[in-house]
This record gives sequence, C-alpha cells and structure tokens, in this order.
Amino acid sequence: MHALRLLMPMLLVVLTGGNGVGGDTGDARVAYLRAHGTAIRSISPGDRDFSDLEPLRATIGSRRVVMLGEETHGDGATFLAKTRLIEFLHERMGFNVLAFESGFYDVHRAWNDLASGANPTQAIRSGIFSLWTDVQETQALWHYVAEQSRTDHPLILAGIDSQFTGTASKEHFLNDLDAVLNDLPRDPQLLAARKRVSSVLTAYFERGKGIGGLEAFQKQTTVADQARFYLACYTIRAQLEARNYSDPAAAARRDYWAQVLASTSIQMEHLWHEDFNRAATPSVPSDWATFNLRDRQMAENLVWLARHEYANEKIIVWAATSHEMRRRQLFTDEYEAYVPMGDWVDRQMGADVYTIGFTAFSGKAGMGEIGTARQGSLESLIDRTGHEYVFLDFRHLDSGGAWLMDPLPAWPLGYQADTTSWPAVIDGLFFIKTMTPSTPVALRAVRLRRAFDSTAARSGRTTRPAWRAGLRRPAGRRKAR
Repeated sequence: MHALRLLMPMLLVVLTGGNGVGGDTGDARVAYLRAHGTAIRSISPGDRDFSDLEPLRATIGSRRVVMLGEETHGDGATFLAKTRLIEFLHERMGFNVLAFESGFYDVHRAWNDLASGANPTQAIRSGIFSLWTDVQETQALWHYVAEQSRTDHPLILAGIDSQFTGTASKEHFLNDLDAVLNDLPRDPQLLAARKRVSSVLTAYFERGKGIGGLEAFQKQTTVADQARFYLACYTIRAQLEARNYSDPAAAARRDYWAQVLASTSIQMEHLWHEDFNRAATPSVPSDWATFNLRDRQMAENLVWLARHEYANEKIIVWAATSHEMRRRQLFTDEYEAYVPMGDWVDRQMGADVYTIGFTAFSGKAGMGEIGTARQGSLESLIDRTGHEYVFLDFRHLDSGGAWLMDPLPAWPLGYQADTTSWPAVIDGLFFIKTMTPSTPVALRAVRLRRAFDSTAARSGRTTRPAWRAGLRRPAGRRKAR
C-alpha cells in the first residue's frame, strides 16, 4: 500500500480552514477537498432548486455523454442522487436521452411503446432490469420519464446491453425482425438464415428459468450450430445493409436492425462460452476473453446510438461504475485482464465523455451493511470536510490537487477497497455520507402506479407531439435553460 503524501503546504490550511464549514482542519488534503469539492445540498428528486448542481455545468462543458455509475445494483441513495442529476442534465443542459445498462432491443421497444401511448409502468418494466424498475428509489425517475414523454421534449429511453433483459424481447423480437425482413428479397439463402436465427432465438426465449435454463440452452447447441447462427446473422445484416431506402425512417429502421443483429450475435457467443459454474470453482481462472465480449458490445451499442440514432442529442448513461470505468489494468487484482465498456468508449469518443462514479462513507446497500470506509481512504478524507454530499471533479485538478493523482484507497467498486489513481479511471466522484439500500416496491404499489399511469394518460394531452409520429426526435436539440 503506497503511503499518502502531504503535498499541500500548511498555509492552505490556514487560508481555508476558517470558512465556517465544520470538520477536520488539520490535514491539507481535507482542506483542499473542502475548498475544491462541490458541496451538494440534496439528493432528493423532489428538490427542484438546482443551484447546488450548477457548478457541474462548467465541469461537464460541451461533452455529449455523461455516464452515471453505481457501486452496486442495490444502492438506494445513489439511485436518488442519479435521478436528481438526470433531471438537472435534462432540464438545464439539454441531455435528452437516458441509456440504461439494459437490452439494446428491449428498451428501444419499451420506449416506442411508451411514446405510442402504452401504460408507462408496463412499458418501462418490459425493457429495463427489474432491479431498477421495481424499487422505491427509482419511482420518481419513472414518473418523470412518463411525464416528460407527454411533452415536446421527452427524456428518451434507450438500452446499451447486448443481453435481452425484459419481456419485450420474448414477446416481440422475432415478430419485429420478421416485419423488417419481409421487405427483403425472398431468396433461398436469406430464408435459410432467417429460419436459423428464429430457431436459435426461439429456443433461447423458451428456455427454463435461472442458471439451469441457460446451461441447458448452452448444452443443446453444438459448435456447428453456433457457427451457422453467426453466419446467418451476418447474412441477414449484409442483405439489410445492401437495401437502399429513399424514406429516412425506413433507412433508420434498417440501420437499427443491422446493429441489433450484431449485438445479438455477440450476446449468443457470450452465452455459449460462459462458465456458469465458475463461482463454485474460484480456483479456476476467469475467462476474460468471454467476459469482455459483453462490455465491448455495450460500448459498440452506445457509440452507435451517439453517432447514428441520436447523433444530434446528448446522452446520459446509467450503468455500474465497474462497466463505465476505464484502465482496469491499473488495478493489481484478479480483474486486471478485464476490459470494461469505458475503455472501448474512451477509445472512440474520448473527450466527449464524462464519467461519474459514486461512493459512500458508511451505511447499508442492497447486499447489507457496507461497514465504514477505512482510515486514510478517499471517502474518509471527504467525510472529514463535514459535508453530507460532495461532488469531486478529477478532470480539472490544479497543482494543489496533484496528490489525488497518486494511488489512493477508495471503494466505489462494490465497497471493496481498491488502491489506484482514480482520476485515470473516472472523471468525477459523487460522495454520499450514508448509503441506504434500494427497497422493493410492494406489488400493491405497482398496481396503484399502473392505475395512476392509466388515469394520467386518459386525462393528459389528446394529441401526440409531432415527433412521435415516427418515434424519432427531430434533428434540433432543445436549448438548455
């Protein structure tokens, strides 16, 4: 463990220690964090006064993609903080797309259903992982999305994951694919490819539940079956890409489905090579070549959204920090061969992306008690500033913050302390003093939510915004206020 060095002169303590903020004034590092960190007043989505978040406007600048991470998928306080940040980014900075770590196809279908007037709760739950849709701490977000969908400036939902993550894919994928392919010539090679893809995906969608179902699906396909599936996906994509359309909407649909097939091919490759029993045999080395497939495809899907479907929009990404981070090789642990999505995105979009990790000093997460951050960790230093919530920008460090570039212990990756140069890994860190777990929404509450959505839909506007006719936003972007 590298010793932390005191690089700030003690004079800084004298100059900044008497600023009226409670907390430790005996460490130059704490004084620097107090002076240069942005104190956040609230993480409540109901707090509509965004003055405390205004400094993020200059920090993010003109970047088109802001990635919001999370320590684990059960961090209720983080979900609340992200919801408020999303509202700020949407309303004040013109970010109009929210892309989830959920199915590239599923969320696309869910958004089209919602935008066409479907029940918002049912549509959202059909595409996005339930660990985000069925918890109390995200309900304000879903209400906001539903409310904004009835305006001319919606917060559009998208997915980046190669996985199929909801009921939308099981219920609609094959029919939607057929509808697109019916426009293509019915030559024997294409018909055989369609039959192959349909056969494999039908078996996947009808598999048994849980790991057992995935293992059974995996074992029933031979290497030859897998090769034929990859070739079939390639054949269909080639036919799609060769088709010219004068109608922009038809051309956009063609391009979207070509990307869906690329993503689906990678997802099946991942499933067919995944070792579902690895957790039971920790002595067996991880197959990082397989593990990295999903992250690389998530990056490809995100970059495609940014360059094609939403080329004129700014995008917020909601995913685990472990996926959004970059340079995992700087960690000396078992994950050093892991190449996360953030690395692939960084290589293609670089300066256009700002990644925010989240962390906490103590409390509980979905997995239970997280304990208290160790002495000398970044969390313990931020806690000593006396602020409950702090945003720390790593992208614009001055000479006084050079010590933050040194290896420093922190735990924004699942509450297990890692020591690395955090500015090389993420661009900013959102500190929450006390983490609280996400709490499941009771079934009755879900039913009430659906009833509310239906009532709101009936009492809302009777005409759809013009952009909904084709379910694609116009090229112009809403001006940030």
